[in-house]
Parts: sequence; structure tokens; C-alpha cells
Amino acid sequence: MLLIMHFRMVKLQIRPSTLQKIKQNRSNGDNAPFFLAVGFHKPHLPFNAPSKYFDLYPPSDQIQPPTNPDAPQLMPPIAWSVSGELKRYPDMTHYNLPKCRTQANESMFGEICKITSTDTLNLRRAYYAAVSYVDAQVGRILSVLESQDLADNTIVILLGDHGYKLGEHNMWAKFTNMEVDTRVPLLLRVPGATDSGMQTRALVELTDIFPSLTELAGIPVPQMCPDGDHTLLACVEGTSVVPLLQDANQPWKKASFSQFVRPGNAGLQKLAGHPEYGRNNEEAVMGYAVRTDNYRFVEWYTFDNTNARPNFSQIWDTALYNHTTETELYNNENYNMAGDANMASVVLKMRRILQAGWRAALPDTPPVTEHAHTRTLPTNSLSTKSSTTTIESLTQTTQSFTSLTTKSFAINIFQKSQILTIFVALLMQTS
Repeated sequence: MLLIMHFRMVKLQIRPSTLQKIKQNRSNGDNAPFFLAVGFHKPHLPFNAPSKYFDLYPPSDQIQPPTNPDAPQLMPPIAWSVSGELKRYPDMTHYNLPKCRTQANESMFGEICKITSTDTLNLRRAYYAAVSYVDAQVGRILSVLESQDLADNTIVILLGDHGYKLGEHNMWAKFTNMEVDTRVPLLLRVPGATDSGMQTRALVELTDIFPSLTELAGIPVPQMCPDGDHTLLACVEGTSVVPLLQDANQPWKKASFSQFVRPGNAGLQKLAGHPEYGRNNEEAVMGYAVRTDNYRFVEWYTFDNTNARPNFSQIWDTALYNHTTETELYNNENYNMAGDANMASVVLKMRRILQAGWRAALPDTPPVTEHAHTRTLPTNSLSTKSSTTTIESLTQTTQSFTSLTTKSFAINIFQKSQILTIFVALLMQTS
């Protein structure tokens, strides 16, 4: 079985009766594997949750503020987000002034556009309460799996679709190419293989989920999508992470990729000979980001909406952030190094990696296109127990998510298993 849980798409739809029905089918001789995807709306704006989850946290004036509340030094205006989604709520509209939406300098540095300290702490506390509320719902579902004797052969994956800023960089919500917006939690439990608990710093992407789950469930993994060929009905652009269950520290992807369209025209300068930026124009601007072990590199290119292609020769701006020494709470991206003379060679190297694309960054481990039993997995190798996995989404992704404590399971994973997916929508609705 496969159960995927994801916070965002829908309100809590799964009920104990759903899994009880599956259990009844089993007793009636129906042993077919199932796939169940569960989505949660929280933690999403508005940050409301039952009061008991607010009671888990101290008063707002004791909540830790963001450690980096200012816009990154030398950050290009094209990278900026005016935090419009938050400021559209009725109690936030006093921040949604015209100049805060259209003037990058005012939006980035003007005090009148900045969320106050009091509002920031109230919002952060409410966000934490919403996360705890969803955490409890995930626990309800996992408890039903156990009570219905389905836990011992159900693969569970929990993930989010994008990140979220809670005042970091003087911004809120997603809508940028920065680490805080393009990194998500990814927790995987495979009975018999993930029982002891560990974590990996390997770079993985959300496109890796489908080939990983098909391999784990004993289903043939579709072939890698051919470059430039969009005619195949089923192919993958990701890589199964099953080898990481064998060795979480082995060499893996050289880079991960994400992209995000220029989210607004605040302070955006015209590119000579080209029209004003706009989502509906023939030309737009797309931000492309590549993350390696040491750096995040972002570059914005003219984008052809008709053919969905960037023009790498038309660069609007560049950002380079140093991740050689990791810090907490996304505190690595406070200074844009792209213009530093001593970083010129790094900029050129990262640009080559970005423009070469994801195919050039794939791990040396060949993708599996047969059944999962062709790759031997150890038991007691990886667990979601107090673990997080480094992940860069292909499109967007959050802050550190509360760790889930789950019971360990042991089965032969090479039997065709059910799958539960929990999608964790970290606050943002689809644009």
C-alpha cells in the first residue's frame, strides 16, 4: 500500500471508515494494493487552529523573531516579493499600500511597508499552532493504519510542496527562488527498511518521488524522459532514492533545480528593446535556481511563454549565496555574492551547472526500470523517526517542519505494498 499525506490541497477528507472499508475488503478476500493520497489545508493562511494548539506555545511576546528580518544585502529587486498574499487579509490591508506593491525600494526598506514586530510574533505563533494541528491529524491517520492492521505493509511518505517565509528577509509567504521558499520536509517510512532512523543530506527533488515509490512498490519504473521529446505518455524526470536507503551518505545528485516566475513588477527595470514585464505578455521573466552542496545560484532570464523556453543570453540579474557553512533558520542568504570579484569563477561555474540542466546533475547510480526486487535493501536502514531529508523542489517548497514520531515497522518490502502519501502544504495556495 502507499499512503501519501500532503498538507495543502484539501481539508481532512480521510476518515477511519475509509481504512475500515479497506480492512473489510481484505477480510472478504480482496488483497489488491491501494494508493491513498491525503491532503491537508493547514498550515495555510489564515493561520487558524483550535485553541489547544495555541496553548502549546508561549505568549507571542516570548516567540523567537526571525534572525534575519532584513532584505539580503545587494539582493536584486527582481528577486523581491511584496508579500501580497498576506497583506490582502482584512487585518493586514494597512500594509498593502500602492507604493509597497510597486516601488521595490519602499517595499524592501520602507518602515511603512514592513510587518511590525507585534504582528510578526503573533503570526509566527499562529503558524506554529497550525503546524501542530496538522501534526495531530497525521497522527490520527497513522493510528488508524495501526488499528486496522495495515501499518506493517504500508509505505508512508510525508512531504510539502513549497516553503514559507515568516518574516525572514523582510518577506512573507513563498514567491521567491530563495532557500526558505524552495526547500521542503520529506519523510519516508518503508516497513522493513526504515526502522532504525537516520537522515541524509543528499540533494533530492520532488520529481524523485514517483520513481522512488514505484520501485518500492514493486512496479516497473517508467523510463527517463528523453531530452526534447514530449510525446511519451509516461516517463520520469526524477531518480529513485532507493539507493539512499542502502547508503544515505553515498555520492548523489550534483545539484537540484527549481524555478519561479518573476512574481511582480515592483521596481523591475526594463530590459532594453523588450516590453514591460507581465505574465500575459509574449515575453516574461523566469527565475531559475540551482542548489549544490555549497551554493545557491539564481539567474533571471527572458522567458518565451509561447514555447516555454528561457533565453539564456538575456540575463536580467544574478544572485549567489554561500552555503558552505550551514546555519539555522535559513540564515545563509543574507548577502548576494554574485558581484564580488573573487566569486567570478564560482558564478561562471554555477551558471554552467544551471544551464546544463538537471540531466547533467543526475547521480552516477543508474536508474532502475525493473521491479524493486532487483535492488536489495537492508533492514533497519532509514526511518522518519526524528529525521529530515534535504530536498529541493523542482518548482517551490518550508521552514523546518515539526518532527513526527512514528512506530517502526518490519515487513518484506518486496511484497507489493500499499502506499499512503501525506502532502504537507506549507501555507501557500496555488497561484
